[in-house]
Amino acid sequence: MLYCQPMENEMATWLNEKLNEKDWSMRELARRIGKSHTAIADIAKGEMNPSPEMCRLIAKEFNVPPQQVFRRAGLLPPETEETSRAKEALHLFNRLPLDDQRDIIDYMRVKLERRPERAGTMAEREG
Repeated sequence: MLYCQPMENEMATWLNEKLNEKDWSMRELARRIGKSHTAIADIAKGEMNPSPEMCRLIAKEFNVPPQQVFRRAGLLPPETEETSRAKEALHLFNRLPLDDQRDIIDYMRVKLERRPERAGTMAEREG
């Protein structure tokens, strides 16, 4: 049962964009997630929304947070762009080795130090 209806078949548009980015066919995605080509084609044409299980498989294959796919499929309510970016960043960050995570944090600190007008805003949030 859907939580809410996707707007103008957001899932189909998003899936086709991701397939194009990866230069994959619908058959390739179907093979990778162990589902039928017909099911992927129906989703890509906007004739069907994926099940929660298929959303998880698609998210894993495209290396995006599952919630992002659930929202596109209308299984979760929309969220703000800022929240979406933060969640995606955290998802990707958590998949990195600890040394890379430290490097990313160091990089963000350097970027903030070079932008004093934003550093103050960040310090206010943390305090």
